[in-house]
Amino acid sequence: MSNKINKIKISLIGESDVGKSTMFYQYDENEYYNDLLMTTMSDTIYTNFNYENKEFLIEIIDTPGNERFRTITSIFINNTQIFFLIYDITNRNSFEKLDYWYKMTCLNCNNNQNIFYSVIANKSDLYDKKIISNEEGINFAKKINGYFFEVTSTDNKNITKLFQNIIKKYIIKNKKNIFNEVNKKSNQYNGQIINGKKNGFGKMNYENGDLYEGNWKDGLREGEGTLINNNGDKYYGIWENDSLKDKIEIEYINGDIYKGNLKEGKKNGFGIYTYKLLNIVYEGYFENDFKNGKGKITFFNKRINRRNIDSNNINYELYEGDFLNDKIEGNGIYYYDDGKIIEGIFKNNKPIKGHVIYTNDKKYYGELDDDGNKNGKGIYYKNENDYKIFNENIDKINEDIFELFKLNIQDFIYYGEFNNNKKNGNGILYMKNMFKNYDKYVIYKGNFINGLKNNNGTLYFYDKSYLIAKWRNNEINNNEDGIFYLYYISRDFIKKLNTDEWISYINNKKKIVYGNNKKNRAQKVLYR
Repeated sequence: MSNKINKIKISLIGESDVGKSTMFYQYDENEYYNDLLMTTMSDTIYTNFNYENKEFLIEIIDTPGNERFRTITSIFINNTQIFFLIYDITNRNSFEKLDYWYKMTCLNCNNNQNIFYSVIANKSDLYDKKIISNEEGINFAKKINGYFFEVTSTDNKNITKLFQNIIKKYIIKNKKNIFNEVNKKSNQYNGQIINGKKNGFGKMNYENGDLYEGNWKDGLREGEGTLINNNGDKYYGIWENDSLKDKIEIEYINGDIYKGNLKEGKKNGFGIYTYKLLNIVYEGYFENDFKNGKGKITFFNKRINRRNIDSNNINYELYEGDFLNDKIEGNGIYYYDDGKIIEGIFKNNKPIKGHVIYTNDKKYYGELDDDGNKNGKGIYYKNENDYKIFNENIDKINEDIFELFKLNIQDFIYYGEFNNNKKNGNGILYMKNMFKNYDKYVIYKGNFINGLKNNNGTLYFYDKSYLIAKWRNNEINNNEDGIFYLYYISRDFIKKLNTDEWISYINNKKKIVYGNNKKNRAQKVLYR
């Protein structure tokens, strides 16, 4: 065997801000930097790597991703053996540009047939902001005959293991040429042979780089054994007729662990998948490697801020419910780290409609935005029985607003439109203590802006009197004539408001007019 040191060149390519430089420095200096300046020239480090007593010199190139410096990139990537095509899982554009970077490698490298591609999905620590699925990354890797990895460049052990395993995979793939092994047999077995077949304990090195160590029967893997494939993934369990059947445990190259059922080499049926670096655990059903059906995912990296809420002793953010093609989709319940609970309908990892319980004991049922905020039409309330009564009588209330006073609702309730978690648009608000010296419930029906009564709105009272006015930020804001009206007002109401000195009846029609000269005082006394 030659003592010549083989050189392997690795180039990190992709759009700006995908994490190339942080990955580069993590491997070089075991340090994470979150304030790196934009790379404008290439940067290079050299390191040694030993495999089966053979020394390799590894050259790693960090390249600029900005469009202004791509000519520089195209120069420095020549003669690269291993490409890291890196994208940010929270940035759709960075993923879509991978095809551009792949074509650049084809145009600027003179050793195309020996190029080894690794598609790297970076920033896996931002799981809740992820918009590119693993399926998309895997499919792109397959298209270019490459390998797919998901990592976070904030973790040194993660990055070191990534580099080491990819280098090892490249060496194994090119082992015959590197070690001059063209005359060796394809598969090498070391173990017991009975009647000309592998039986008992033995070790098999496969031509494709896989390694199996365990029990055999009549030439097939049978019983307890471990397979390490050429990706560096480790499969352990009980084998039957050359396939894993029971007590299956898989440790992936990135540290993730799966325990559960397999079918034709893919996760199928019930299983537990641990995202080790992210500290996230999924327990539930799989179909062809994707989370499908009922399951539970727990984010152990997000402890719940309990405040005054007790979520059945749940201490970490979690979702329990339906999954579809690796996404939270269908009916489920989500316990958020801020103490909020959403039970409802989810799509593409986001809530769209459901019940929300807040840490202040208030509740909401209705439409939601991607972050679980009130958005669209809904009901905001405190008492569960009030919600039930109100919901059952919505049609009556819409026909005659005074029906709401007959329902014996015990606490505030709002029914209407929301935007960005605030009352925005038309709505009905039922509450007490809206006036000084008046402790009965009243109803406001009208327009809201940013949670406050604005523009046209009417107040309704239990005795069927009502007030029509223009509003501005919860205050009565009349037209230029300074007039607003209380219709069919009762004397009992007038006495409780203590406004006799400035209220006058007009032609005994029980229509009260507040004129310009009394406007300011009317606002202060009537509304607080």
